[in-house]
Amino acid sequence: MKAKREDMFKNLLKQAGADEAAEGFTDAVMNMIEADAVQEIALKSLLKQHPAEGVSFDFTAAVMRQIGTARKPLVVQPVISKKAWFGIAGFFAAILLLLIGLSGSKTTDSRPVDNIGTVITRYVAAMPTVYVIAAAIIAILFLADYFFTSRTKKTIAG
Repeated sequence: MKAKREDMFKNLLKQAGADEAAEGFTDAVMNMIEADAVQEIALKSLLKQHPAEGVSFDFTAAVMRQIGTARKPLVVQPVISKKAWFGIAGFFAAILLLLIGLSGSKTTDSRPVDNIGTVITRYVAAMPTVYVIAAAIIAILFLADYFFTSRTKKTIAG
């Protein structure tokens, strides 16, 4: 089977015949090579007539001085603006006042007034666990933002 395939392939190659180059192909290739050689010689003579200029001794230092004077001071702005912090603080203060107000109206204990810790603990315990975890994560992110921003300001300033 393999021998039959090889015979078929050999017959196909015999029928196809060998490719022949066009008339004057070799002459055209040689003319292109000679033209490249002439161009190379002309380029070398041109470069000898006009040598490349060298850079000055303090070129790198001069460029670095220009870069140093061209830099603009880096201004770091906090991720959360002061207005947003006041809004967040106001939101939490409103929630705290709401909790205090609700604690007086829904007293089930014999005591007429609960302290604020008891009220907050009672309402946090009544909240779904996911809300408590989300609030804790948000608080941690706010603190991280505050500390990273203050550290960045100290690094840039000094």
